[in-house]
Amino acid sequence: MESVNVASLSKACFCTEDYFILKNGYSPSYSPSQENFRKYVGDHSQPLHKKLTKSDVNVNLNRLLLIKEEAEEHFLPLVEDHEDIEAGVDVNAYDKYGNIYPLKFKKWANKYYILNGAWKSFFQDYKLQNDDTVTTWMFRHSNDNKLCVALEFEKN
Repeated sequence: MESVNVASLSKACFCTEDYFILKNGYSPSYSPSQENFRKYVGDHSQPLHKKLTKSDVNVNLNRLLLIKEEAEEHFLPLVEDHEDIEAGVDVNAYDKYGNIYPLKFKKWANKYYILNGAWKSFFQDYKLQNDDTVTTWMFRHSNDNKLCVALEFEKN
């Protein structure tokens, strides 16, 4: 397989064919459900990449701690005025297989941004561990304008 141009990949939106082609080494292997999924993506953020920490995969904590500056720059612009980030905003998180995990995006302890809710189910389903990488994109669903997240991961 040819190497993927990481700079190009980070600029391609996950909902475009360009992204899937780059992600899959110029050999599109995405499923029909992913192809159909793209039509539901409205406004969206840039992808955020995070190497998981021990606390991200701690079943007792059940939260993905986001990098504050990236969350503020890329995710917060998609939050609408009527959505209370302090209380948390319900989001559907979609994995690459079309599974949906109900999460909450919130500002925690007045200084951190997290995704929690079914986060524990997601990382347990895919046996994610410390040092694996998760990529998240926030978007508005084109049918109902609901805030959503797409999740991808790479095992270390």
